[in-house]
Amino acid sequence: MLPGMYLRRSVLRHNVLCLRPPASDRTQCRGPQRCPNTRSLDHSSANIKTTGSNAKFISEDNNIMVLDDGRKLGYSVYGAREGYSVFWFHGWPGSRLRAKANLLRCGSKLNIRLIAVDRPGIGLSDFQPNRTLLDWPKDVQALAAHLGIRQYKVIGTSGGGPYALACAKAIPPSECSAVGVLAGAAPWDLENTQYLIRSVRIIRNIASWSSLLRWLAIYIGVLQKKRYDRIRLLIRQTKLQESRRPSTKTSRTDLVRLERDVKIQELEKRSFEESVRQGIRGLAEDNRLLTSSWGFELEEIERNVLLWYGEEDKKTPIRAGYNMASRLPNGKLKAYRGENHRTISKHLEEILKELINHEGVFRDSSG
Repeated sequence: MLPGMYLRRSVLRHNVLCLRPPASDRTQCRGPQRCPNTRSLDHSSANIKTTGSNAKFISEDNNIMVLDDGRKLGYSVYGAREGYSVFWFHGWPGSRLRAKANLLRCGSKLNIRLIAVDRPGIGLSDFQPNRTLLDWPKDVQALAAHLGIRQYKVIGTSGGGPYALACAKAIPPSECSAVGVLAGAAPWDLENTQYLIRSVRIIRNIASWSSLLRWLAIYIGVLQKKRYDRIRLLIRQTKLQESRRPSTKTSRTDLVRLERDVKIQELEKRSFEESVRQGIRGLAEDNRLLTSSWGFELEEIERNVLLWYGEEDKKTPIRAGYNMASRLPNGKLKAYRGENHRTISKHLEEILKELINHEGVFRDSSG
């Protein structure tokens, strides 16, 4: 069962999974206060503090700030305490916790500080009625000011891609110094939807209907658990084989890789569970925005935008990516041969390096 959900007995005496957290599980935080299990932030100096022996690296899952309109905005911070500030916009469905899995793929090689933000109605962020894509840059700017960050970069992955493009449209380059789109969703018009496989078109078309999305969320949760269990089984089999024959460097490497994959899959599972923490209204609204007019044209974005796509991606096809790049006055697309929507993440270290180095390197933004 997903955290924050409960089982109730229906009139047909079947167990029904309800995607609404009980009242006791709803966290209330105001101002600079923190949710449980959240370490402190020194907002006056904008330097993120950690407790423990390793002060150079930070892993903060559950931070909250309160915006001027009273809404709570949930975010997490991962990576190097003094690193380059990069705002990470999660995909659909997903939450701020997905950034932790992606950073794990890079290890601690990059000197970056990922700030991952929940969109309204998802995770720890309050729902925002009647919002538009162009409302998002205002939240990002408010959070940056809250943390004392004067200059930063943004990257949106999958369903977070349009939100990165909204920042490219609305935030000046003097503040947001680079914008990246990783396997990002394209504008929902005939020109791009024709490239999508049928199953993705069906899911995106039904996802704005709450009753159908509820069952879709349960189905995705089941798939996440199966993938996690499959990797755990591979680890047990590998350890059993190691116990029966001399250990080799290759087998040890395989085991380390599998154990890392288990951690990543567990984080991805947690990220999905967090996306439905408040129910499915936030996901439905997010999907509505992605599949309707964005409120701006790609041709209006004059700044440079970096795009990365896998040539075998069926969820966000590269042909749609090329279409976006051609409509962006200064779009630059890099294609990865043989990679799909999931496997492109193996190039994440390279992608983040390109984002950091784009248009000059600005040593950390804070202060």
